[in-house]
Amino acid sequence: MLIAGKWIGNLHVPCQMCAKVLACRDVSILVRHAKTHHPKKQFSCRECDYTNSERRNMRQHIFSVHGLGGDQFSDDRTSELEDAWARVGGVCFPEMSERISEAVLAYRPKLYKGKPIAENVEDDDDFDDCDIDALSNSP
Repeated sequence: MLIAGKWIGNLHVPCQMCAKVLACRDVSILVRHAKTHHPKKQFSCRECDYTNSERRNMRQHIFSVHGLGGDQFSDDRTSELEDAWARVGGVCFPEMSERISEAVLAYRPKLYKGKPIAENVEDDDDFDDCDIDALSNSP
């Protein structure tokens, strides 16, 4: 059952893009998986060109590759990136697309990088070039 756009019960949901079956109780697990399919990643290393969609993987990279601790990376989260996650989530899990969109909106922070969302909007060629239909046909 869906409560506040998040909890969905104990389901095994197959991704339509990669066929991975996720055992999930929470829509955020589906969103986290969908983020891995989008070419633009949320986190980027300040020391090299490495990017990743998960903070924990970025911290591990910073420590193991560069021998650094802390948050030596950028968080490039924007409302456009969140919208893209919702779109990719709809391709990955079509039967859950509405719930994924609701979950993304429910957890959207009011500020990005100290500025209101409307002031932080930039044109981003990665979003224009990202063909959601092509992603669903990729191996």
